Amino acid sequence: MVRGPFGEPIDITASIAEMTEPDRAAIVALVCDDNLVPQRAVLVDGTESPAAIHGVADVLERALVAHPELAIVLLVAVRPAHPCEPADFDRLLDLTARFDAIGVELVDWWIWSGGTRTAMRAAAGLPPRW
Repeated sequence: MVRGPFGEPIDITASIAEMTEPDRAAIVALVCDDNLVPQRAVLVDGTESPAAIHGVADVLERALVAHPELAIVLLVAVRPAHPCEPADFDRLLDLTARFDAIGVELVDWWIWSGGTRTAMRAAAGLPPRW
């Protein structure tokens, strides 16, 4: 569970929903410390292609290497025109390996498309990292 600065639980879904528009493609990265307290939120607009997650991960990796106090990432891809697709499972494994390699834990990656919100770890049959 993501926590606020005073240890209070944060509804991450509501927080990210406030940052995005359901009909506009975007990727949100919530970057937390070891205690799951959010330290940074990044919104990348105009990410229509499902593969755009890799470009966002490239930028995050470079930034996170310089900030070892940031240890956890949660990603949300708002993809109005592209619901979860089979290639996303490979993307999840690739993203997880990339972040693990720099000592950052990808807790989960959600794909929001229309009214559907897919938690990729659960959809892939992987254990939760919460």
